[in-house]
Amino acid sequence: MKSVFTFFSILLISGLVLSMAPPAKKFKYKSEEGRMSVTFPGTFAEESSNTPESITHKISTTVDEQIYFASYTLHSTSLDGADNLDEVSLESFVETIGGTVKRQSAWIVKGMKGIQATIDAPEVGSVMQYAVVLKGQLQYQLVVIAPVEDWNPEAANAFIDSFKIK
Repeated sequence: MKSVFTFFSILLISGLVLSMAPPAKKFKYKSEEGRMSVTFPGTFAEESSNTPESITHKISTTVDEQIYFASYTLHSTSLDGADNLDEVSLESFVETIGGTVKRQSAWIVKGMKGIQATIDAPEVGSVMQYAVVLKGQLQYQLVVIAPVEDWNPEAANAFIDSFKIK
């Protein structure tokens, strides 16, 4: 009986200690050039690349085996009026990784319609959440990738939902 009491006492104390732990720190990325922001669940790294037609900025971090990736590409010409570029972007991504789309839906960001999809990539044993939206000369992409056994859809959704366009 004493061991049962001790066990439950330790369980109660550990629960109290865990509930008093500070919330996980968030790191907000903002870009004036990209007119966007997104909140990462960990410190992030940024890299950029240039071509004559565009400038791309890639921002990423890995937390608990889950990779969080955001990018924006500033094209030299406007993408407005170009039909279905969000669909082309999704199809190209899925083809490149050899995946299949499990779910797909509209992704509306500040009145701009894009696409959001959950993708299975069995060849690499991963699940991915992909989102793309275009505005003016800018194309925005967000991707969350994790091994199937480490997939955290709540964290993936929180990352995608934190994305804002100015």
